[in-house]
Amino acid sequence: YLNLNGSKLKRVTLKDMILEQAGMSMVEHSDISIENCNFTKSEWIDTKMNGLDLSDSQVDGIMVDPENLRGLTVNEEQAVAFAELLGLNVRKLF
Repeated sequence: YLNLNGSKLKRVTLKDMILEQAGMSMVEHSDISIENCNFTKSEWIDTKMNGLDLSDSQVDGIMVDPENLRGLTVNEEQAVAFAELLGLNVRKLF
């Protein structure tokens, strides 16, 4: 339940942290490293995600502004979830 809303984060490493339902809205960031964190149901409203890499983190139920996703790095499974968040209907072939 960490609340970082409105924070300015510079040269920060988030590693092996449980940040479920964290408030990450209106965060300004630069030089952030994120490794193996759990952001389940966290809120990233009004936060530009450019330059962030969430590919080895859990993001189930994450709340984001679709217009702020540009430049975010995710893995293939997460890409499907974010595509659905954007309103795409994703047909699974397998």
